[in-house]
Amino acid sequence: MYREFQLSDLNAENLWRGLRKKVTYERYRSIDDIKIINENENFHISYKNVNAQTKIEYNTDLLILATPKIPADGTEQLAKLLKVATNIDGFFLEADAKLRPIDFATEGIFLCGGAHWPKWIGESITQAYGAAGRAAIIMVKGEIETECITSYINEEKCIGCAKCIEVCPYNAIELIDINKEMGLYNISLRKARIVNAVCKGCGACVVECSVGAIDQNHFSKFQINKMIDLLPSLDIIDYEFV
Repeated sequence: MYREFQLSDLNAENLWRGLRKKVTYERYRSIDDIKIINENENFHISYKNVNAQTKIEYNTDLLILATPKIPADGTEQLAKLLKVATNIDGFFLEADAKLRPIDFATEGIFLCGGAHWPKWIGESITQAYGAAGRAAIIMVKGEIETECITSYINEEKCIGCAKCIEVCPYNAIELIDINKEMGLYNISLRKARIVNAVCKGCGACVVECSVGAIDQNHFSKFQINKMIDLLPSLDIIDYEFV
C-alpha cells in the first residue's frame, strides 16, 4: 500500500513498472483510514482503495511499515544560519531547477544529495561531483563576484523600523546601533544596514521602506523618474507584422 510516490528519474520509473508485474500496489488516502487488528497471530487489514474506489480487507502474517524520508533535524536552523531557502517539505531549495541545480541563491553555498530531495545513490554522487567542482572554482579564484545592482540605505532618512528586514528574502539587512552627537548629548540610534555580499538587488526593501530611505544602484528613483518623464517625448512607431 502507498499514499504517494515520487519518482526522480527514468531509471526509477522503469524499476516501478518492472515491480508492478510481480507486486500489487494499492493506494490509500490517509493513514487514518487504515484499520489494523491483531488477531490469532495474523494482522487483519482494512482500508479504502483510492484507485478502485472500493473497500479492501485481507489477513496477513507479516506487516512492514516504511516511513517516508523527512529532512534531518536542525535543517530549518541551518537554513536560517546560511540564509538559504527550503521548500514546503523542509528540504533545501536550489536557485533554479534547470539552470542552477546545485547552487543556492546565496553565493558560495552548494547543494547535493539527500539534503536536496530523496534520490538514488548514483544521482547523489553526480550532484556531489558537481558541487565539489563549483566549490573548487571559487577556491582557485580566491574571491566571489557580487551583484552590481544592490540596494543601499540613506542613514539620515532611516528610522530603524525594520520593515525592510521582514521582507528581505535573502536576510541581507541588519539593524545596527550608531552613536550620534546632538549638541551636548551623545545618543544611540538604530539604523538598517545592507550586507552587499548577500544582497541580490531584488528591490523588495526599496518598495517597503515607508520613508524612502532605500534605493538601488543603477536603478535609483531619480533614474526611473527621469525615464518616465522622457517617455512622452519619444516617437512611438507602430509596426504591422504580416
